[in-house]
Amino acid sequence: MKKIRIVFLLSAILFALTSCSKEDGPTGPAGPAGSNGTNGSNGNANVIMFSLPGITITDLAPNFNDKFALPDSLCGISLIVSYAGYHSGTGIIWYPLPGLTLAGSNDYRVYYYSVPTDPDSTTFYMSRVTGSGDDAIDSIKIIAVPASVLKSREAATLPNWKDCEEVETYFHLK
Repeated sequence: MKKIRIVFLLSAILFALTSCSKEDGPTGPAGPAGSNGTNGSNGNANVIMFSLPGITITDLAPNFNDKFALPDSLCGISLIVSYAGYHSGTGIIWYPLPGLTLAGSNDYRVYYYSVPTDPDSTTFYMSRVTGSGDDAIDSIKIIAVPASVLKSREAATLPNWKDCEEVETYFHLK
């Protein structure tokens, strides 16, 4: 009986393998063309770039501020980054601010602010934190990227960090 089952099983496998064809049939006709969709407007991240003139930071004048034309309405909702540019033999080398600049010898902090009395501009403020001597910065580049969608989140109810059980409950640890 076992031999009959094995022979039957092998015959079924052999039949299944030999009855399949490797060739595909002919390609069917093309379907109907779909309708054209509407063209959307070209995207734009509304990136704004400002260039400030070169400056020389000295021991007697370690701070610098200048206004640029970013309205107060955009200052608070924009990502703002700045760079200090130094001419080299191959072009301009840009160092991100805040941070260390040319040769790592000067470290700067920066911030931006706008005032209600001048709603059409924002002030760039730069201060040397470490370093000495003259630092001739050839140009300053400021890039502002206004947010396209503003979302606020509900205030989270945080645990009392001094209460171990409350923290465990907050993080679902028990």
